[in-house]
Formats: sequence, C-alpha cells, structure tokens
Amino acid sequence: MMEERGYEAITIGALCRTAKVSPNTLYYHFANLEEVARDAFVENMPYELPISVLRGHQKQVYGQLAEKESPLSLRARRVMLFAGSDSGLLRSMATEYFIDAWLETLDVSRDELAENDLIALRFIASGVTAVLGSVPYDRFVPAVPDFLESPLGRGIVEELQSLGK
Repeated sequence: MMEERGYEAITIGALCRTAKVSPNTLYYHFANLEEVARDAFVENMPYELPISVLRGHQKQVYGQLAEKESPLSLRARRVMLFAGSDSGLLRSMATEYFIDAWLETLDVSRDELAENDLIALRFIASGVTAVLGSVPYDRFVPAVPDFLESPLGRGIVEELQSLGK
C-alpha cells in the first residue's frame, strides 16, 4: 500500500480492506496505524546492513542485495519505502533503527556517548536514511561497496567504529 499511496494516505479502513480483516481485528493487535507501521518496519528491516558496514562484511551482504529476489533484497526495498516516505515518523524510524543497530553492534549505550558523538551518530544515520529514500534501489546497491571504500566512506565507518572504543 505504501508504494501505491504513501503512508500519509493510508487509513485504517483502507488497510483493513486490503488485509481482509475487520477493524476490530486490527485494533485487537495494534493500537493505531503508527503501531502497524512500526511492526512492519521491524519485520522488514534488514539487520545485516548496518552491522555489515561496521564489521567489514559489506561485500558479502551487498552481493545478496544485488540478487533481486533474495529475501534480503526484498526487505531492503521495503525499508527504502520508509526512508523515502513523506512521513517524518517513518523516516525517523529508519534513522533511529540505524543508530540503535550500530550502538548495539558496538555494545555501547547512548548514555555512554558524549554529546558530540551523539550528534555525529545522528548526522550519519540521517544521511544514510536520506540516501536510502532518494536513490533508486538499482543505483544504490552497486554504488555502496565503492562508496564504503572511498575516503568519505572509510571516514564514516571509522567514525562509527570509534564510538565503541
């Protein structure tokens, strides 16, 4: 539905008709449309992506992304819908996910970081979300490994890795 209409145009009624469930059934499981969106985001987030960047395994993961029908590729395409949404809520979910995934991988909590580190982390995650939402998938995937090998890409990875030290 998001691909056809955009998040802001989705209503509970339209969602229930598409899913062929009653509103009561939907409300039994979710309090509101935001909870449905969060659940869909978590279900589709390709956890391998942010973690692979920090661990230097991006070539294997991005090879899987290039396979158009791979489960990882399909999940990544759905997450790009969130990142490119007209909804600030959905873009924020994507940004916060990257921050949380990187911190978890580094075994660092937000409370342990200095204010400047938090700002740098948010800046990087916001940039990743903006790129995910604005570059077509077929152009994004082949460009990522080369970008991560560029001076800017290496600098971003080094900055993220330094947060865990």
